[in-house]
Amino acid sequence: ELLRPSPLYAIYFCHFSWNVCLYICVMWLPTYLENQYNLNSKQTWINALPYLVMAPSAMGWGWVVDLWLANSHQSSKRISSNTIRKVATAVGFMGGAVGLMLFCAASTPHVAILLLCGTFFISSLSLCGWEAAKLNALDSSKAGMLQGVSNTISNFAGVIGVPLASYIKEMTDSWEAVWIMCATVWVAAAIVYILFAAGNNNDDKSGDYSIVNAVSRKQSSV
Repeated sequence: ELLRPSPLYAIYFCHFSWNVCLYICVMWLPTYLENQYNLNSKQTWINALPYLVMAPSAMGWGWVVDLWLANSHQSSKRISSNTIRKVATAVGFMGGAVGLMLFCAASTPHVAILLLCGTFFISSLSLCGWEAAKLNALDSSKAGMLQGVSNTISNFAGVIGVPLASYIKEMTDSWEAVWIMCATVWVAAAIVYILFAAGNNNDDKSGDYSIVNAVSRKQSSV
């Protein structure tokens, strides 16, 4: 059920795409800043800033999307949880793609890092879409297995994405091409999720759209 062709593959593709850019940044950002801006070793601490921004941003966006889900349930014009998660995924990935394009055009390393922080701030919104959808994509008792399969597939992003970035840099002699590739992958992920992701009918029938309540249901079933 977890591996046969289904809308779950939209989640797997988004997870893979997220990791492609994340792993490339983790592996190549220090080299990029040194090559592009001659950043000295005493300033390499700024490489950590985008990831420090990403973690609290994801939690903050989670609260915002959870509030939207709850308000939508109480509204007469109810929006399905699947639609809300598609919006979160699309805005997060598309906004992140724009951020990457601005990042690679930055004139100084500090401006570049500031733009990358903004990129991870907006892109972390996507986690409230495809990532949170794992809680209700299947029966809640299978959420753990779904996460395991998704993690396994997405980890190939490191095997593929990191050497691919090196190959693109070598062939084009341009770091810009690497970041454009990452932006393209994120745009593709947004499109795939919008077109192919499907909600859980049981989730909508229950009237419980909240991500927090979905977690609570999962914990109570253990």
